Amino acid sequence: PLSDWATSRFFNLAFGLLGVLGAALLAERLRRGAGVWAAGFLLLYPGWFGHMFINPKDIPFAAMYVLSLWALGGFILESDRRRSRRWLIGFALLAGLTAATRVPGLILFVYLGAAMGALAMRRILLTRPQPVKAAAELAVDGVRGGAAVIIGFLALLPWWPYLHGNPLARTAEAVAGVTHFDWEFPVLFWGNYTPAQELPISYLPTWALLTTPLALFAVAAIAVHQVYCRMRSLDRPVDDATARRSILAGIIVFAIVFPIGYILARNATLYNGLRHVLFLVPPVIALAAAGWARWWDRGWPAASRIRRSAIAAVLALAYLPVAFDMVRLHPYQYTYFNEIAGGVGNASRHFETEYWGTSYKEAARELIAWLDETRLTGEVVVNMEHPTWLMTHHLPADDDRPYRVRVVRSQGKDADFYVANTVWHSHTWWAGEIIGTVERMGAVFCVIKDRRHLEGEEREMYYGME
Repeated sequence: PLSDWATSRFFNLAFGLLGVLGAALLAERLRRGAGVWAAGFLLLYPGWFGHMFINPKDIPFAAMYVLSLWALGGFILESDRRRSRRWLIGFALLAGLTAATRVPGLILFVYLGAAMGALAMRRILLTRPQPVKAAAELAVDGVRGGAAVIIGFLALLPWWPYLHGNPLARTAEAVAGVTHFDWEFPVLFWGNYTPAQELPISYLPTWALLTTPLALFAVAAIAVHQVYCRMRSLDRPVDDATARRSILAGIIVFAIVFPIGYILARNATLYNGLRHVLFLVPPVIALAAAGWARWWDRGWPAASRIRRSAIAAVLALAYLPVAFDMVRLHPYQYTYFNEIAGGVGNASRHFETEYWGTSYKEAARELIAWLDETRLTGEVVVNMEHPTWLMTHHLPADDDRPYRVRVVRSQGKDADFYVANTVWHSHTWWAGEIIGTVERMGAVFCVIKDRRHLEGEEREMYYGME
């Protein structure tokens, strides 16, 4: 019953919440009681919260990725081989659907192979079977893994018409081109515009440092300390459940580290901050939540209610500025920068902020309000340098106004108005009197310019970046 636009937003939010659920379930696999922490930490991660309403590419992929890891965890933790078969099938289906969303999802089957190898190695070391028996068990594992790949590929195939002509060859083409593709626009990084293919290796670490809530860094530090404490006790005998949980934790770490290492090693095309690695945020938070929950249950806070209350109060106070900023930034939470960056206002001079084009909705409303107030008549031509549907969808559909707005793209010379968000400094490409802006916390996201009074060379385009 909804419009196409609203339906897209509905499904986007559904996948965003599914990702929160997936992070909680994965954290719960690692540590009982960690799921609630993971859900809270992810919902208070501004990059995730903002994108889950608007991003139909990366949010569904991230949600399916973490759910696949959760299903893989079920396979790893289940000691009964018959019952583990159900988890294996479930993982194969989820991994196939993840790859149907984006081709990097195929890497999930590599994680399956690593998990099966770790489980087989542990089984061999514990039981020390005869070589023939060990080889037979490995062969069975190979068959099970191969069957999982086939099931995953069958789940993937209906969603990719491109593969239907030659599935194997075209899958290989898609995998080969996943990190290097034509996107030649410049990226604002530390105040300079750099071609996406030439960004330094520090691009991702810098964005992670400047856009992650500082409170989450503290949680992660405690989690790392808990891992250290756990590693110190590995020389003691552990039961089967603990060993399997350790294998799962190792696989999750690998599922985080390997994509980052691959991206850096391949010098992959990156832009829009952490958007292309947003799928790593839920498993990272799941690990951090598991470590935090261990400390909460067995560390310093566990000694008394007073300590727990004190830690809970400190954590709430640490997250209060984050929540406050998210309210002030609404609906542009994904533009959040932390205190190290000086907030979004300061960061907007050095990094991209509202790159998704969501500010055109608010700009459209401001323009219509201005036109109503000035009582213009006739045709009003508005130029954009981005896709016109970003704005036209939000213009009023009624015809009772004395003017009619026509939105064009890259036809600014004869246009009456110019509307542009600040990506690539496009708001400076055409001159005009600024009659409206979309701003949050000192950062300008979109600009509306009146060009009717300009003449001669003033109406020419200035294509540059100041």
